[in-house]
Amino acid sequence: MMKISSSNIFYYKNYFSSKLFPKYAADNLIQFYYTARKIPQQPYESDFEKATKHNILKIPTLGYKDRILNFFKNNKEINNMKLNRIPELPQEITVLEFLPEENIEKKECTIICAHGWEGRGTNFYKFISKLIQKGFRVLTLDHPMHGNTEGKETGCHVFGFSLNCLLYYIKEPIILLVHSLSNEAVSMNYYISDESTKNKIKGYVGISVLDKLTDCITNF
Repeated sequence: MMKISSSNIFYYKNYFSSKLFPKYAADNLIQFYYTARKIPQQPYESDFEKATKHNILKIPTLGYKDRILNFFKNNKEINNMKLNRIPELPQEITVLEFLPEENIEKKECTIICAHGWEGRGTNFYKFISKLIQKGFRVLTLDHPMHGNTEGKETGCHVFGFSLNCLLYYIKEPIILLVHSLSNEAVSMNYYISDESTKNKIKGYVGISVLDKLTDCITNF
């Protein structure tokens, strides 16, 4: 006998509704991909955040939006791809900054940790503690509608722009450490970055990388 779980119910609800009421199912899935549940922070992540010295950065999006609009206007490749919808980002993106101790030799690169769907920056707590011990500055962002960042929409498209916004404000070399949906955000980021932003990225580590984004859509 098949075990009935919430994931089974979710799957079969969408499967049968897509057969009987395709427009209704499509509207539901679009809504699903533009919103996210607020998952409470796990106690072990909260304990880590309280116990580990860090700064809370609020990255503004206003100046970034003006810049990216100008970039789109003057970029023929972007115009040909019709990738021209800039999402409605919140006024600020919340980023936690973790610095190495004073007695540790500092590395020249900043590591940016970007979480997956319904995640948050502190998901990387085990990585952060090891990386700052090795002298890295670590930034963990909360994408819109995740963690402590507000927002009216989210999803892969939004993740790409919020990551790009953070990259715009960083001057030093960057290594990206990303999970799940943020891997697709990295791919998208390539198309909406100018050469100076691309050249900042010196390394990329992807965890749970999707082979095809359509696989995720099909499974849901």
